[in-house]
Amino acid sequence: MLIHQGYDELVEFSIYNRWGAKIFSTNRWQDGWDGTFNGLPSEIGTYVWVAHTLCDGKEQTQSGDVTLIR
Repeated sequence: MLIHQGYDELVEFSIYNRWGAKIFSTNRWQDGWDGTFNGLPSEIGTYVWVAHTLCDGKEQTQSGDVTLIR
C-alpha cells in the first residue's frame, strides 16, 4: 500500500504484469487500479507496482508487489 503523506507530488504510479508490460499508470493520488486492463479483468496473480514521487524537490522511487485475487 502506498501512503502519500509527506510527499509533494506523485510523478507516476504504474502497475506491471509478470511479463513487464505496463497495464496501469496514473499521476493522481486518488486514482486506483481496478484490476482490469483494456476494460477486461486481469488474471489472478502477482503484479509489480512502481511509484515515482517528489519529496522536497528530490525524485524518489518505491516499488512492491500486489496480489490480485477474485
